[in-house]
Order: sequence, then C-alpha cells, then structure tokens
Amino acid sequence: MVFYRPHETWTNRTDWRTQLPPGEEVTAIALSHNYIVVTTSRNYVRVYTLFGTPFRIYRQKSTPAVTCAAWGDYVMTVGNGAVGGDGCTQLVYTIEDINREEVFQSEDIVALGNGEDVALKTVFFSDQGVSSLPSSCPLPPLQGLLTFLPKDPCIYDSTGTLLTLLHWRTPGQAKWIPLLDTRQLDRLAGGRKEETYWPVAVAQEKFHCIILKGGDKYPYFPRPLLSEFDFKVPVSTMPPRAPADEEDEETNAQAGARLEESFVRTSVLLSLLDDSVSLAQNPTHEQRSELARREIELDKVLLQLLAVECREGEERGMKALQIVGLMKDRGGKMIDAASKIAARYGRSVLEEKIREFGERRLMGLDDEL
Repeated sequence: MVFYRPHETWTNRTDWRTQLPPGEEVTAIALSHNYIVVTTSRNYVRVYTLFGTPFRIYRQKSTPAVTCAAWGDYVMTVGNGAVGGDGCTQLVYTIEDINREEVFQSEDIVALGNGEDVALKTVFFSDQGVSSLPSSCPLPPLQGLLTFLPKDPCIYDSTGTLLTLLHWRTPGQAKWIPLLDTRQLDRLAGGRKEETYWPVAVAQEKFHCIILKGGDKYPYFPRPLLSEFDFKVPVSTMPPRAPADEEDEETNAQAGARLEESFVRTSVLLSLLDDSVSLAQNPTHEQRSELARREIELDKVLLQLLAVECREGEERGMKALQIVGLMKDRGGKMIDAASKIAARYGRSVLEEKIREFGERRLMGLDDEL
C-alpha cells in the first residue's frame, strides 16, 4: 500500500492511497516537490504525481533495488550491480529527469570504499532534496534546508564520509567528491568522544546531522536537535602545531595546508554551481552574480596561498607562479594583486613573470605558463 497525506493548509488536497498488485511490496520511497517515487520488490520504479495519478512505471535495470531519492523532476535510483574485484557486490545508480524522460547517468558505480564492512548509509539531494531512509528508521524523511546552491546528489557511507556528485548532468562525466570525513573532526581527536552521525541534509555549505552517542544506531524519540559541521575536504594531514609558547600562532606550513584545503573545497563548490548555471536555459542574474562572487572568492584563497609560497623563499617560485595560473580572473585585477604580493616579499623575478602572464591572459593568448 502506498499512502500519501499532504500537510499544506492552503488547499483542499485529500489523502490518497493505492494498492500495489498482489505479491508486490514497497522497498524504498522518495518525495520531491513534484513526484512520489516508489521502488518495489518486483524491481519496478513507480512514479506518482502528488495527487496520486500514476505517471511512470518501468523496471529498474540493476536488481534488486536498494533505495531511491528525488528532487523536483529528478529521480536517483540505486541497485545492486556486478561483483567487484574484492568479491563484494557493487552498487550502481541511475539519475534521470522523469518529466522529460532524459537519463543523465545510467548504471554508474556508487563510489564506496573498499572492504566488506563499508556500506551505503543514506542517499539524498542537497538542500531541498529529501533523504531516502530505510524502513527500519524511526523517523520520517526530513526536508532539507533552503539555500541558493544547486541541488546535487549526495551519499553518506558507513566510514563517516560525505560525498557529492560532480558533473552529474553530463552523461559519463560524473565523479564522487568527498566533502567531509567525520573521522577527522577535531571533536573526535584522541578518542575524546565516541559518537556517530545520522545524516539529515546538506545545506548552506554545511553537513546537518543528528549526533548519536555511544553505540546508538538510530535517532531517539523525541527527535533531537540537529547539529551542523562545515565542509572539510580530506586533502592532507595538518602539520604539527608550534611549541606551547607559540600555540596560538599559525605556522607557514599550517597556513599552507589550511589554504590548500580551502582551495579544493571552494573549487568543488564553484564547479557544482557552474554546472547548474551553464546548463540552465535561462540563468538568472542572481545565479550569474553568485558564480562571479565565488570565482572572486577562489582567487582570494589563491592570493593567500601565493603569500605563503613567497614566504617560503625564492626556490618556491615555480609553484607560486603556477598558483597564479589557477586564478579565474580575466580582468587583470587579481593578477595585479598577485604581482604586488610578490613585490612585497622581494620576489622580483616572480613579480616580473606574473606581470608577463597577466599581459598574455589579457591579450587572449595561451594561458599556459
């Protein structure tokens, strides 16, 4: 039985229910603003409108079905695929636009870690997406928090890693990018806390979750308050802190590691937004402005990273110049600022090469250094 009860108060929608054929059971459900998606024990994907009208029905290629998630017209289904080299069954996913019947990714692999103990915990779309939770979960799926960022598929696995899917709108180009490894959170350092995290949403560049203490596997009743953690891409291990008398001062190596993580994280978020804006038929002024703002934010991180390399000495000049080449700036303002940073630290050769690079870029010549 599929049962739907709307909670809007401005309309006279009524509850509706539909009985599946004999012997067919629901295995997973997902809800978007436009559709209700149901996977069943007969490997059917059944799509209904919010008013209960059957809209689509098709058989999922990967069997048996594992879970599904939905946002707007997009539906993501996950099923069992072939056996991998480690002897474990691989999970595969498909993303499609139900309304336009357009498939973006077909039977691509869900990038989980190696080992029999690594499992998929949650599948959902960021922001306005709705989590797809197992039937044993004592809580209903929770609506994500609103934000301007694009809505992208996300997964959370049993190792405590949150990943998002980059370039998923282009067939064959999708790749899973880690946004946060909860095992590396400062609060868990040195075994001070024993806790795990129940994912709820990805919104406003944060991971929203419920903290489970001790050996708890599911959230308790009544529902606890949500906790949030900033994204932190697992790029490298932070260098050791300075001696105790200089504990509050950040070393150059620590600043470099922090800025490198910031650069990778900002690049990922920029790429996610760029995908959304580039493929939009009529991108809004707000979307284009946000894209430009994020490009400036990325360049500012690179300027700080350039300063770190300048402080390291003249022998780091090639890396410093390469950092300038990573900038998105086309008007020359940021590159001019980069040359001033080199001059401030007395890197005259680097300053000259940065100016030459800026002139070549303004002339539309090859960007390669």
